[in-house]
Amino acid sequence: MDEQLTLLVESSDNFRFLAEPAFVLAADAVAAELYVDSDPDAAMAKSRRFAETLAKMLARRAGLDGRRIRDQNGRIEELARAGVIPEHIRSTFHVIRRAGNQAVHEGSRDRQKAASMVAACFVLGAWWYREQTGREVAHSFTPRPPAEAAPLRESITNIENRLTELQAAFQAEAGRAPTRSPVPKLVGGAVAITLIASLAYLVGPRLPSARNPPTGGSPSPERPPGPPLAAVSSFHAVSCRSSGWVVPSRGTAAIPYSPDRPAAEAVLASDGEVTVTVQGLQDRSVVLQSMKAQVERRGPAVAGTYLPMGCQGGVTPRKFLLDLDAANPRVVAEKGSISFPYKVAETEPEQFVITPTVRDQDIEFRLVIRWTSGADEGELVLPERAQPPFRVTAATAAQQFCLDLDKSLWRPSC
Repeated sequence: MDEQLTLLVESSDNFRFLAEPAFVLAADAVAAELYVDSDPDAAMAKSRRFAETLAKMLARRAGLDGRRIRDQNGRIEELARAGVIPEHIRSTFHVIRRAGNQAVHEGSRDRQKAASMVAACFVLGAWWYREQTGREVAHSFTPRPPAEAAPLRESITNIENRLTELQAAFQAEAGRAPTRSPVPKLVGGAVAITLIASLAYLVGPRLPSARNPPTGGSPSPERPPGPPLAAVSSFHAVSCRSSGWVVPSRGTAAIPYSPDRPAAEAVLASDGEVTVTVQGLQDRSVVLQSMKAQVERRGPAVAGTYLPMGCQGGVTPRKFLLDLDAANPRVVAEKGSISFPYKVAETEPEQFVITPTVRDQDIEFRLVIRWTSGADEGELVLPERAQPPFRVTAATAAQQFCLDLDKSLWRPSC
């Protein structure tokens, strides 16, 4: 693999997770990300190619690529009819398709729209990664700062030919007979616990089998049924704050430091962050009227070892607070932030950074966003009902370790 292209992909906090399972997807996503500020239309064109490549991969895996599918619109609809993609992913594919077509054929030079399409690529990529590997993407989408992208754009320009070669190789491979089962055996995983709302994607339902396609006619791609919005969520501890993870007791042995979740059984401690990204999926605005927490279980604080995050980096400002000790917890704007309602659309996503707190309990909960759009209304639940709820514990019952950043270890004492 071209070293320069590999380094560019590795430089992307948003898309490098795609490099191992599908480098061709990662390369196009990173190219789109780098073009947002200098050439929005190129960014949307690269986003369209990313979505087209992913749709072809899904169609091939499901045994649909032998059918006479003339274009991306038909491919998306065929995948939806076969039950390969859920409704919110179908809508996201169409959002990118329409924006990419406009950028290529008419030109728009709309930076905000380009940034939104790159975020939509992250939604598709994170969904596909979960279904392909059974693992969650452990981070949320964060727009790349223009100052960071600028020095890398010359590199991406220099290796455009390599990107074209990657696509040609993919197309050649896609033209061969499928070697896998025509029925997708994609594995769904537990929803990751981070609620970042800068990208709008709802962690969607598991893929139904292509053997049991949904009934009814083909819905219109321009105004599909179902909620006109989607959301992405993630959960993480925060540096420079009384935040961290509680893990089962490890005795007095030192524990290797990790900036991410240190173990699968780790429970987020009070004062972490939930980030939720919400975005419209259709050509109409959606008003987010309120957000609240729905508590599903309360118990005593988790015992074990508390691993604080220390202060090795910048802090993302808190914007909303969630007191889980309250009988009916509601998401409340922090001082200086705007309270609900908010408006979202295809090119106007919103990001909500929420800090859940709990004094002495272990609590599982979901977030419920009430929305309206014209005469339509509904509720968006995060995580969806088929997935495990979010979980936060107080650290009051755990032995606190301290973080030794010099040696990258958590120790009983420093």
